[in-house]
Amino acid sequence: MPVLPTSTIPSVDAWIGLKHLLRKLMEEDNVFIPASHPHLHYAGRWMPTANQLRRDAAFPGSYVEMMIANTSSLYISLNNLNSASKQQTERLEARDIHHSEFRLTSARASDPVSLVVAIEGQDTYWVEAAGLVVPIVRHLNSQETYRVRLTYMGGPNSTSGVLEFEGIWLDKGTPAETSTASSTSNETSSLARLLPFGESLDKPSHNEEDVPWRGRKVVEIVTSEGSLSAMNYLPPTSQSDLDDGGDYWYKELDTVILDTTGIGLLPTTESGLSVRDQFFRAGPPGTTAFARPWNFKLYRPSVLLLQLGLVDFAAFFSSHATGKPVNKHALAKFTNEFVDAYVKLIQAIRANAYPFNPMATAATARATTGMASDLDNDDSDDDGSYIYNSAPSTLSIFLLTPFSAARHSVTKKLKLDRVISNAIAQVVSTVQAQGDKSTFWIDTTGWLDAETDFETRRPSSNSSEQSPPLPPPSPPSSSSSSPAISSVLNSAGMSKVATLLADHLCPYIAAPSMRSPAGTAPPGEPCPFDRYDNYLGNVYLPKDVDFDRALLEHKIELIKHKFNL
Repeated sequence: MPVLPTSTIPSVDAWIGLKHLLRKLMEEDNVFIPASHPHLHYAGRWMPTANQLRRDAAFPGSYVEMMIANTSSLYISLNNLNSASKQQTERLEARDIHHSEFRLTSARASDPVSLVVAIEGQDTYWVEAAGLVVPIVRHLNSQETYRVRLTYMGGPNSTSGVLEFEGIWLDKGTPAETSTASSTSNETSSLARLLPFGESLDKPSHNEEDVPWRGRKVVEIVTSEGSLSAMNYLPPTSQSDLDDGGDYWYKELDTVILDTTGIGLLPTTESGLSVRDQFFRAGPPGTTAFARPWNFKLYRPSVLLLQLGLVDFAAFFSSHATGKPVNKHALAKFTNEFVDAYVKLIQAIRANAYPFNPMATAATARATTGMASDLDNDDSDDDGSYIYNSAPSTLSIFLLTPFSAARHSVTKKLKLDRVISNAIAQVVSTVQAQGDKSTFWIDTTGWLDAETDFETRRPSSNSSEQSPPLPPPSPPSSSSSSPAISSVLNSAGMSKVATLLADHLCPYIAAPSMRSPAGTAPPGEPCPFDRYDNYLGNVYLPKDVDFDRALLEHKIELIKHKFNL
């Protein structure tokens, strides 16, 4: 890795010149693979630039995966500025590219970012304040194939930022097996070093309006539990993790994490922003990507998990932390406001983000039953009868109580998770009463041990110490910050969450011939749980509800008449 002298970057031209010089130095011993390469597999809200040469991500937890071979080293190329004299991780043998702070007058480079690079079978590398060309590893076996996952973790020191990913550098190493002379040698060499990640990902799509169906199921999680981002960069490390389904979650699913730390369903008094504002944006508040609407056609999740409410109720109880019990009327009023905001968010998601798609429903029916659906031959235009809250829906939405709520006490006998769970149950009842039978509540009671499944141990029940007090809500500008210490799941808690979620989501994410995740049951056996709608009965179109009610009333009248009631 060449070392550049310390320099000041006074203008855009100087920045471009510095990058050009660095590229020339890297080309001597390395091969560059751009971010637009079809063998790179992206998961998360990645924004392609207009020239398709870069991919940007603003939500922490977004990652890109690749399979590399015939190389002994790996470098990451970014358009982010690298801070002067910033420390790298202890496991990296890296030499910094020193330069002064980039001037704000130039928009050519973003601030430094934090990355986690996991190499299967090797180490996991943490890189703080990364920018320009970041050396990751230099001692790989060129005869082996490695699976690499690069996860964006936000800015340095828990700040926000945008990852501007340009590509990777791999050393030339030994000649490729299928080398050709002339001008195509570089292309052949790069293809030999970056292998296809999956058969369904071989063909790129440069048109945002025409995105091919993803080869892996996508689980999108909107959560205030920032520690869940670890599910995207911590592969299973023990045999127990492999046996309980953690390997399935890491290898067979794409997990998109939208961190809502510091933002509630109800708008804050300071900024007026809410989760609904962030959900429809390409990045969290405090980043340049927040000004850009997200294009929901870039990917469509198989299931959507909403884990909200911690910020709202923590703020409510913190404002009443005067030593007196919370007024029941005030709590009921606030709960109604919370339920109303949650219902409106779900309605907005179904109406605008992931609306009903009859062709997707037909594909789901074929995958589940192996039979064709009447929708396959329906070429008629949408007549408007299928609205956001009517069936059949093509997206199942699951509501969960924030895990760390169990670590906060409202009273001596009441935990915050019970209060939030009660409100979420009301949300599900409301939307289902309106006809939305594809929104469910997963009861997570008993999933985690508040004493052992979090990074910081809470005082035991026999101790005279009290539970941690409810923290004040974080400002929206810190939406990308790390979660509070008391809310960080450790590896054991993360493994439990991944396993139990895989069990509940199995009928929605598993292949028809394998309705059970690897490790949770032998192949071919049914999932631990059936689809939720099987327990809830049939789903009716809004126009059918009145007819069904009239039919029921008619039956009641017949019974009364028969028994002279």
